[in-house]
Amino acid sequence: MDRRFAVASAVGGLLAALVFAVVLTEGTASNLTASQRVGDFYDAQAHAWLDGHWHISPDVLGIERFEARGQSYMYQGPTPALLRVPVAALTHRFDGRLTQLSMLLALGVLVLFITRLHWRIRSLVRGEAPVPRGEAAAVAVATFAVVASGSLLFVASRAWVYHEAIMWGVALTVGALEGLLVCATEPSRRWIAWTALLGTLAVSARASVGLGAVGGTALLVAGQIVRWWLDRRTGEANRLTRLVGR
Repeated sequence: MDRRFAVASAVGGLLAALVFAVVLTEGTASNLTASQRVGDFYDAQAHAWLDGHWHISPDVLGIERFEARGQSYMYQGPTPALLRVPVAALTHRFDGRLTQLSMLLALGVLVLFITRLHWRIRSLVRGEAPVPRGEAAAVAVATFAVVASGSLLFVASRAWVYHEAIMWGVALTVGALEGLLVCATEPSRRWIAWTALLGTLAVSARASVGLGAVGGTALLVAGQIVRWWLDRRTGEANRLTRLVGR
């Protein structure tokens, strides 16, 4: 990736992250470990895993649960809880206090994947052409505009598990879309596995958002099947032509 492009994307992303943090903390951009209402589901899930089971106390989940075999389970996808495991293994001190940090981390991952996806699309269109200053400025503005969009700022307006799930779903879906682009242009087993992993994590964070990755994968597979079918028909036609020519 061109250094100027990367720096421009980072500048736009950092400015957007600052705006996001201000909204997330209600104008203070500080105290990122404040206790959050409906913010301890993922902490409870991480502690449950460490105890060797999936069920969670109904006192934590309240009405946001389903019952099976006398136990309560969270119906939110478990992906954000994976990040809680290292902290949960050490202490209960931050239970219900990691939502804001998790959302900011998801924003950072989103900026990274947006930058990578943007660069890959730019490479397909312009190849290895250098990035002039004017384009770099446009890249910074575009990154800021995408990340500090109205929809993501709305998500930042409330730090709770529902919006945290959306943030991780969006970030991981964009990562999966980059993987799909690579698989469509220069497929490899490594990229196929990486894309499948990101898509799975995206769906397991927020299913309605992660379906974007699933839909993209379905389109790619369908396209490959159509291509195989057309290549096969072309091959059969060429073989028939050679036979007739004899």
